[in-house]
Order: sequence, then structure tokens, then C-alpha cells
Amino acid sequence: SLHIIVPTLRCNQKCVYCHASSRPLDSKGYDMDKQTAEKVVDFIFQSPSHIITIEFQGGEPLLNFPIIKYVTERANEINKKHKKNIHFCIVTNLSKMDEEKMNFFIENKFNINTSLDGPKKLHKKNRPYPNGDSYEETIKWIKKFREKGYESISALPTITKYSLSYPKEIVDEYINLGFSHLRARPMNDAGMAIKSWGKIGYDSEEFIKFWK
Repeated sequence: SLHIIVPTLRCNQKCVYCHASSRPLDSKGYDMDKQTAEKVVDFIFQSPSHIITIEFQGGEPLLNFPIIKYVTERANEINKKHKKNIHFCIVTNLSKMDEEKMNFFIENKFNINTSLDGPKKLHKKNRPYPNGDSYEETIKWIKKFREKGYESISALPTITKYSLSYPKEIVDEYINLGFSHLRARPMNDAGMAIKSWGKIGYDSEEFIKFWK
């Protein structure tokens, strides 16, 4: 019932643990086009499941927002016939969010999933943003969704070696932002993380100590 769509592999951040092998912002040939998106939606509705979840990942999916909008609108139109229980999700760093996109996601009842690695110093170290402040952008849009009364927004921290020194600060950051739960996500030994594992990796005992 879960269908993951990658509108683009391009990304505007350079997270030290990226497992998606994201491409630089100005790369060519890594965006999904409308023709492909149309076929993807048609394929999704071949599923016999009564419940369908369409989740957008990246790269940073907001860099190809027109395809997100097209897939969502086409899926809703086709679903008038199939009458499935359809859900939409997006995994985004929020840095390319704006009022128009926010209203679209709220109108279509998206679950918004983002990354918040902890206090500002730690978040910026894990998630460099060459053209901005990754922490401030994330916090700003979490608060804006909340101001709209929209609660379907969640965050999780990816734990690097840098994170192991900040267990209490990470918890405090989530509590201060009104989150009622926290899932400490270990890194995947894949993508960009393979190259940087020597600097940011840890063994299972270190992670379990941090988790406790």
C-alpha cells in the first residue's frame, strides 16, 4: 500500500549522513517529468489494496513541486472512480517551503515529515546548508504549520557521532517545540554516509548507551 515517489534527486543541503546519494542543486537529468509521473500514478492504482499511501522523498522533493502537485491532483481525480482510502506524505528539509506550498499540503492533508537533529549547533553541523541556515528554516516552518493549527507535522533526529554528546539537549529541543514523542534514528551505512563513516560513525554499544 506504500508507494514512494522521488520527484528529484537534487538537494540544496549537504547532510553528512545522506543515504540517498543526492545530487547538487544545479544537476541536470535528475527530475521526474510529467509523462513519467502520469505513468507512476496509473501504476499505483493497479494495487489491490484499499489503502494507498503516496510518499514523496528526495533529494529535496520541494525542488520539483510541480510534479508533487500534479501527482496529488491526478491521484485524487482517479480516486473518484476507485474510492480508495488515500494518504499523502512528504519527507522534506522544509527549506524550500512557502505559503503556497504550505496551504496546498494542508488542503490535501499531507503528513509532513522533516529532520531536526537537535539544538542549533548540532543540527547545522549534521545538515550543512550552503545558502542558508538549515536550523532556522526548519524551526520556522514547523512553527508556521502549528500556527495554522496543523498538527500533521513530525520530525526525527538522525544520530551521528556528533549527536552522542547531546542526548538531553536533543530531548529538550523536541519538548520545547511541542513534540510528544521522539524517535532516535540511527544512520544508514549507504550513500554519502559510506564516505564519511570514519568521522561520523559509531558502534552499536555507543548508540545503545546514547539511547538509554
